[in-house]
Amino acid sequence: MMYDFSVIVCGCTKNSASYIEENITKLYEMNNIFKAFHFVVYENDSNDNTKDKLQHFKNSHSNFNYISERDVDKHIDLDRRLQLRPQFIAHGRNVLLKYMNEKYTEFDYMIMVDLDSVISTFRASQLKYIFNNDLTWDVLTANCIGKYYDIWALRIYKDVWVPEIHNTLWSTYIDYDCWEKAIMCRNAQKYVYDNQITIPVNKPLIPVSSSFGGFGIYKMSKIKGCFYKAVVDNKIYCEHVSFHNDIKNIHNAKIFICPQFVVNQQNEHVRNS
Repeated sequence: MMYDFSVIVCGCTKNSASYIEENITKLYEMNNIFKAFHFVVYENDSNDNTKDKLQHFKNSHSNFNYISERDVDKHIDLDRRLQLRPQFIAHGRNVLLKYMNEKYTEFDYMIMVDLDSVISTFRASQLKYIFNNDLTWDVLTANCIGKYYDIWALRIYKDVWVPEIHNTLWSTYIDYDCWEKAIMCRNAQKYVYDNQITIPVNKPLIPVSSSFGGFGIYKMSKIKGCFYKAVVDNKIYCEHVSFHNDIKNIHNAKIFICPQFVVNQQNEHVRNS
């Protein structure tokens, strides 16, 4: 099936030489189903041959590019009192946004995707679950095989809670940073693991205030002037939550989890019971 849309796919990677070519090949299948397509990867400071793998892929694939940075820790503003990894990831995603806004601002959609095992089961044919829905959505994010793992990025505020949908999945609003709350209340079971539920694929689109799950597709018109931030109020903050706060506050965007669009399970991030 062909879709009459233009799409740019963006993702960050580091030290992924053992799998990056296989995974970006799966995502590159989208080149065949959109009227216009571009794929860009951000890489920094890998100490394996990730960069060589990206260059090799670029040499043989049109509409693909990558951005590589070195010594990033010396060149960006970091709060060194806090975890560095989320700050590096937010920086990488913002580099991709800058690239996109300079070259592809007229495209219809941006896809932000994790390039690790979460998309190892991806097939371009799955996009029918996204584009066959009512296109009044502004952002759709992925479900996954098994328990919904990406709880740090998940927020469901009171204003988007639909009892007939949400009450069948969660017991109440999720309006907090799960790990901050778990540490504060010494109860990771309640604030993290109890919310990592299995979302049935036959559920309707689920309204949320923020979500990611390794794959998010955004209407380009709804992300202008928005950025990823990993430090808010002098605390580490999920970069997806800050980005989604921007797109809701600036553009009144409607964000959903698409239960039918399923990526690979991430058992290392959930507690099996």
